[in-house]
Amino acid sequence: MKKLLFPFILWFSLLSALAQEKSKNNGFANKDIYVSGTFSYLSKDYDDDEISSFTFAPAIGYFVSNKTSLELGLLFGSSENEYFNIYNVESKITNFGAGLGIVHFFNPEKKFSFTFGGAITYSSLKAEYYSGWEDGTSKTKVFGVSLSPGFNYFISKNISLRASIGAITYLHEKADDADAEAIQTFNINLNLSNINFGILYRFQ
Repeated sequence: MKKLLFPFILWFSLLSALAQEKSKNNGFANKDIYVSGTFSYLSKDYDDDEISSFTFAPAIGYFVSNKTSLELGLLFGSSENEYFNIYNVESKITNFGAGLGIVHFFNPEKKFSFTFGGAITYSSLKAEYYSGWEDGTSKTKVFGVSLSPGFNYFISKNISLRASIGAITYLHEKADDADAEAIQTFNINLNLSNINFGILYRFQ
């Protein structure tokens, strides 16, 4: 973790040093339109377990003021788990959802700006499993609210890198079963173990 932390701090310090730089060719303005997206992939092998997952979240944004944008996004995700034990359990979860968010840029006219955003999301999860002697399928509806700090840095006139660092989240999950009870989760994770990177393209 320390080996991963040092280059990130170094990169973040470099971006912070550039935060004071203004440019007529960089930065956002009122009524700007942009598209953005994040992609993540995870693959783990340990002991008798294999886990792989990916998520893709495209979004379109519009600046309703000089410092605030609204974003409409989609979410696609999938994960597969295989447990090679005496039960030989395999499971697959697919996720599709949409969300509406708001992002505040503290210095939108500059190449580098800290951000703070919030979003409301709704998604549907489908889980399929096989345990060696039976299989099954279940569906779950998930409503979520999240708050997350981050930053945006323009690497060219129209392209920027984005990142969110940690999040405060609330989730309400309910399986499509008449007897199932809703599960509510509140989580605060504002450390470097929860970082999402993305890329943004601004139309001009």
